[in-house]
Amino acid sequence: MGKITMTGTAKRSVPYDRMKLTLDISTAEATSSKAAAKAEAQCEELLGSLQEKGFDLSQIKVEGVSTGAVRPELQNGGNTAIFTASRRITLDLDFNMGTINFFTGLISEKCWDIALDTSFSVSDKMKIRKELLKEALEDSRAKAEMIAGSIGQRICGIDEVQAGGSFYGENDSIMSCGGGMLRAKALLSDQLSAAEETISESITVVWNIE
Repeated sequence: MGKITMTGTAKRSVPYDRMKLTLDISTAEATSSKAAAKAEAQCEELLGSLQEKGFDLSQIKVEGVSTGAVRPELQNGGNTAIFTASRRITLDLDFNMGTINFFTGLISEKCWDIALDTSFSVSDKMKIRKELLKEALEDSRAKAEMIAGSIGQRICGIDEVQAGGSFYGENDSIMSCGGGMLRAKALLSDQLSAAEETISESITVVWNIE
């Protein structure tokens, strides 16, 4: 009885099907309290617009208002203190380019000082990894059977297995979106599909042959 060590691999390109939107509201006023109040007011107005569009507000995560450092600026020949405040809202949604365009258009229309960032991800990664491990095992078996057959032997079992996989993206999973346009009509970019992430797995098997 002999042994053959063979590595099998499998990979799959999977479109991003989830997206996380992060909206950072920023305001600046003469006093810290005014800046905080303005940030809260913009947040309420934004949430109101989302509610009108049918968003489930209970699924939206919001952080408390945080006041920033005083930023001195030269105004009218003297130093005037400017106080800043910010608030962050995050949404975890199914991928939809039209939704991203809605947010950029709303921010532009309202002239809000809101930074919008998006990150994309693939759901059910663990399920995909398990499927790829099975495919990698079959790839290892097929290679081992080919070699064993060439010397008049056959596979009769597994002696040892070492599995290891990795994730890598053909595209960076973090993408940024800036200001948008007024939504007077549907945008062509509403029709765009999500980018893909390549998921790979490998498995090294020591096969017994006879």
